[in-house]
Amino acid sequence: MDVEFCDKCENLLYLYIDNETHKIIMKCKSCGNQTEMKDQVIEINNNTTINVDKSDVINSNPFITHDITLPTIKDNMNIKCQNEECNAEKIDIKYIKYDDVNMKYLYICNHCGYKWKNNL
Repeated sequence: MDVEFCDKCENLLYLYIDNETHKIIMKCKSCGNQTEMKDQVIEINNNTTINVDKSDVINSNPFITHDITLPTIKDNMNIKCQNEECNAEKIDIKYIKYDDVNMKYLYICNHCGYKWKNNL
């Protein structure tokens, strides 16, 4: 179905069901003009959602370590690279908040490229 516009005022038409005739009508919210929908069949798509850990999706991007737009933590002694083999003298870590509700972050070391998540 295409987007339909009002013949009188050219605003968007919205779908409604007429309770008396049980037919689908298209009605303009601006001027009140209404027309009966020609094709009375509507296809309903039931989309299912899958809970995916966003950090896995972000982590699978090989170019994320080169993203210069990510915020950076520098010289903060409270956070350091979790990679034991990283021998960086200065702290330089990018981070991404991937879960606003639970305050979960993905961290990326700018020296060795190691990625890890906070476990709250």
